[in-house]
Amino acid sequence: DILTHMSLSPLGAIHQLKQIIPPLTGKWHKGQMGKVGVLGGCLEYTGAPYMSAISAVKTGADLGFVFCSRDAATPIKSYGPELIVIPLLRTTVETQSENIESPPQEIATKIMEWVDRLTVLVIGPGLGRDSKVQEIAKLVIQQCRDKNKIMVIDGDGLWTVEQDPSLIKGYGNVILTPNVNEYSRLCKSVLGEGKVHLADLANTLGVTIVKKGEHDIISNGKQEIICSDEGGQRRCGGIGDVLAGCIGCFASWSSMNPTMYDYTIFCLFLSSPPSEILKIHLK
Repeated sequence: DILTHMSLSPLGAIHQLKQIIPPLTGKWHKGQMGKVGVLGGCLEYTGAPYMSAISAVKTGADLGFVFCSRDAATPIKSYGPELIVIPLLRTTVETQSENIESPPQEIATKIMEWVDRLTVLVIGPGLGRDSKVQEIAKLVIQQCRDKNKIMVIDGDGLWTVEQDPSLIKGYGNVILTPNVNEYSRLCKSVLGEGKVHLADLANTLGVTIVKKGEHDIISNGKQEIICSDEGGQRRCGGIGDVLAGCIGCFASWSSMNPTMYDYTIFCLFLSSPPSEILKIHLK
């Protein structure tokens, strides 16, 4: 196969994106513009799942869900009323304090009862690396794959994949969003070395990857797009969570229009600096 390198400006991306943005006709029902869930949120990390889910909603999804641990639920609920927060995740410590047996398979099944209603599930923001939570995440990924659900995997969801790449290998409805360190670990896990060309990794896994960095690179193994526009000079916490949520919304819209089922295009659009997007809208 020949790898296609594309140089697509934000203006070019936005013209293609117009094909997947649902028209505001007034005839839609609640939920039809997208229902995006986020699997993540624990005692230490409550901001990440909130920012991811609220970003999906503010981008245009009708409903945002957060599936978090018990200890994270109240803080996330207090951030705002827009999200549906469901504390089904259980950490090892929470299970011990409740003194109730909660097998990972049982918890994953309860989460999937909600996920069945969603268009996209974002896995990883604020998830943490607790062994029980990781086991639940693994089971959810497997069941999402069985049910052909679109997944955006970020943060500690990538840690889950690094431990067992077969979870997503060959499943095209996955978008991975690694930063530099996460990408290096993923390369070592899949191909045995830390520096691998993005297209090779994407092709081996059979997924779309958004490699975040000074220049964001997006590839599905067949085509590769580079976003070289200058962005923010800082890489503060939360930027990746916002991106994952926005991608979740666009992936949801993309699923409504199979002829525009190209994750690389809207990932490029979302990787573009807000100032560039603003200039496009002002023209």
